[in-house]
Amino acid sequence: MDEGDHGRNNENAKMLDAALSLGERGFCVFPIRQPYERVLGKYFAKKNGKYPASVMDLRTASSDREAILRAFKSRQNANIGILTGRKCNLVIIDVDFPVGGESSMKNLDLPSTLTAATGDGLHLYYRHPGIDIPTCAGQLAPGIDVKGEHSFATVPPSLHYSGVRYQWLDKSAEIGELPAATVDAMRGLPHRSLFRDIVHISALANVLLPISAVLGMLIHDSKQKS
Repeated sequence: MDEGDHGRNNENAKMLDAALSLGERGFCVFPIRQPYERVLGKYFAKKNGKYPASVMDLRTASSDREAILRAFKSRQNANIGILTGRKCNLVIIDVDFPVGGESSMKNLDLPSTLTAATGDGLHLYYRHPGIDIPTCAGQLAPGIDVKGEHSFATVPPSLHYSGVRYQWLDKSAEIGELPAATVDAMRGLPHRSLFRDIVHISALANVLLPISAVLGMLIHDSKQKS
């Protein structure tokens, strides 16, 4: 085994350990593709690291240890995703710093909670309030996405397309409650279409991302040989 294989095996083992730890904490876990080089531009590089290989991966997401082992055994070099929504007792507030999310987060006066740093912002984890929470982008406030029903998030220590890894600010932090005012503000927000997401995931997974992946690996191999 060469050093590259050894490094990949160590990385796979770390990701699997992280996925199992998330399952033990009650999160519904599934594998997500890792990002490749930006062969077809920033958009595809970003999506490459945020979508499952198939819709079936979403359907089989689980906190069960054996289910997680099976899922990640067949998905080497995978990022880690978790489901959100009422069934998973989880809502994630996705704060996007480049488009005003930091200011919006302060204005919303969101309480401290389990938090992950992403490549360009934060994911704030909250217990689901028990009412229908929409999944939407930029509707609650500028730079704030809500991951509620029928959604998912990429979690630490997954690789962000920017090259940095998602990381917990305090892994032992408890998951907090959403403020009543924020929950009320979410009630009337429009839902993102689940059908649109299914079509989007299928198209990306089966057509566009494999093309990006193949081109990325070819360019990577060419750089190593030169």
